[in-house]
Amino acid sequence: GLTWFNNNLTLANRKAIDANWTFDGKWDPENTMPTVLPFAALPQPYNGRYAVAATATLLKWIPARNAVSHKVYFGTSEQPTLLAETSNNFYQIPSLSINTTYYWKVNTINVDGEIQGQTWRFTTSDAIDPVTQATLTLNGNNNQTIIIGNDITPISYIMSGATQYTVTGLPEGVSASLNEGVITISGKPAAKGTYSYTVETTDALSNARVSGVFVVKAEGDIVPDPPTDTDYTSLRLATYTTTVDCKTMPQEPAWIVKGSSVSWAAGTGYKWGSSSAIMTVKVTNCSKIECTFTNTSTSRPVIISDGGSGNEVTAYPTAANAETMTTFIPKTTGSDDITIKTSGSSGISVTKLVLYGMSNVIQKVIVSDLFNFSIINGELASSELLDIMDFSGKMIAQKVKKITLQKGCYIIRYKSKNFKILVQ
Repeated sequence: GLTWFNNNLTLANRKAIDANWTFDGKWDPENTMPTVLPFAALPQPYNGRYAVAATATLLKWIPARNAVSHKVYFGTSEQPTLLAETSNNFYQIPSLSINTTYYWKVNTINVDGEIQGQTWRFTTSDAIDPVTQATLTLNGNNNQTIIIGNDITPISYIMSGATQYTVTGLPEGVSASLNEGVITISGKPAAKGTYSYTVETTDALSNARVSGVFVVKAEGDIVPDPPTDTDYTSLRLATYTTTVDCKTMPQEPAWIVKGSSVSWAAGTGYKWGSSSAIMTVKVTNCSKIECTFTNTSTSRPVIISDGGSGNEVTAYPTAANAETMTTFIPKTTGSDDITIKTSGSSGISVTKLVLYGMSNVIQKVIVSDLFNFSIINGELASSELLDIMDFSGKMIAQKVKKITLQKGCYIIRYKSKNFKILVQ
């Protein structure tokens, strides 16, 4: 079997991270692989590479078997045009434009005809540093409420340090497009609902990830608007959904309390200086936290807890210095202090937090015209006195008109009738 010789990107020291580097010089398929495939393969520059110098560039590939010649297609369109035909497995391109994505492919000519090759791409840039963090800079409102049938207000993200991206979670009828390094989201939602979307770069060594929310409703619907401003001043967070990009936020939230050896700085987020350091996130009515973090070693986890019995999450990074997201469910939707720490040596950084809360939607239920009740942020209010039990039949409260409930299933009793409810 093969041995993975090198998996620490910090050792690259800005060298080309290619197959030869990966296998520590012991195997170089890009230069030594025999011509056994039925099509041209292993392009150089490799497919998706960025930060290629905008000087004379040598295109190179492993030829197909039985190749007589090669047709080289090249250009800035995803459908490159024919540039030349050569019997060599390389072709020299003159100076190129900076910050430009080029597409190319090699069709193989043999005695039977022409075999189509795959389209490859690379991006030139003397300005992109391949070891720095890609960024997505928001222009517009990424938390919008739209009446169905209307267009959203377009949102744009300026992308740097990367050339490729993905967008997930958009409502039907809304799409994203890229033009000259700017991602634009626009369109007309086709269905009601709350849509949390994510934009993420995909071809940087350290990718950027941002998110937003669309609430699509009809006229008269009782649906909460997404928050338009992040709450930085409250001592305990109670506004949801709240997203804080710890690397780009303008200030530290008062509801995040740093212990000794935890520091915050724009560009890096919260960084641990020792393994004993703890950061506390103070919340109320919080139902879920998504924590994105990095660490310099895959053997050093992030540990999230709120002191509940067995209520602790330990998550390891997917790769050294790669952003990894983990989810934590608090023990209570009341006031809670959630701690974040690590173990072993330090090296952890928290780069993003997304906090979700109890639904603000007013749910009003009329039960057989006997009584009615509503649930707002987990608080049940009834027109009549009720008994509240859990699903095992254990009594929680008797003869109450108002009570705050945690997430879960309950039985409510009015006189001799039982009804099941779900609080979420």
